[in-house]
Amino acid sequence: MNKNINFYHFLDHTFLKTQKDGFSPHKQKKSIEKLSLEANKFDVAAVCVRPWQLQNTLAGRKELHGQYKIATAHALFPFHQMTSYQKIKEIEIALQEGSEEIDFLIPLESVLRGQFNSLYLEVSSLHELVGRKTLKIIFETAALTEELKKKAIETVVSALQKNSDKKEEGLRFLKTSTGYFKEPYTIDQLAHDLHLFHYFSKGRYSLKPSGGIRTNQQIMKLLALCPFLDLTPNKFRIGSGSLIAQKATLMHY
Repeated sequence: MNKNINFYHFLDHTFLKTQKDGFSPHKQKKSIEKLSLEANKFDVAAVCVRPWQLQNTLAGRKELHGQYKIATAHALFPFHQMTSYQKIKEIEIALQEGSEEIDFLIPLESVLRGQFNSLYLEVSSLHELVGRKTLKIIFETAALTEELKKKAIETVVSALQKNSDKKEEGLRFLKTSTGYFKEPYTIDQLAHDLHLFHYFSKGRYSLKPSGGIRTNQQIMKLLALCPFLDLTPNKFRIGSGSLIAQKATLMHY
């Protein structure tokens, strides 16, 4: 393959900081304004924000005539102090208020306890709710054993296949990490997890590597290790908080 790739076109540009992270409401608003300007300038695939930041983000895109999508993660992301019902209800409201994509972390505690029925029911409910909008399901693979990863992927794929069609398959992403898990996560490990996603889903679903991606060179290595990746923004995204700062993202591949 020989072509130029602008990695920004695959980037989900993200701001999820809260007051607990030292960001006052005023500072959050300014950060959202900066996020919107950068998203428009670099022509990213999407931005991802908290539910209460959605209206400011939508307004910023409208003012800039931006083409990027707007995603939300649930309010207590990436933690789990919410019931399944609370998470689903919050996501339902976000969709009603204009969110076009949802980033959703699997119920990690349930998976770690081997309670895969809870995972199946949560993903099934969300899959049905989101419909023809984009859903990115995050596994936090760095926190799981190989056995738990495989079982979690199989369970999610089974839930997504329920009452699904070809058009919805293209709107479902399997994502590796939130970026909050602090254990080292190498590009080789990231590639391994993408191979698991691709194998157990039989290539049906879009893929989003996230966690440990900080440079263009790392992306180039990932692409070399995963030749099955479909390099279009509707089938492949990159989760990284560092690529905007890298600036030089036009690479020959």
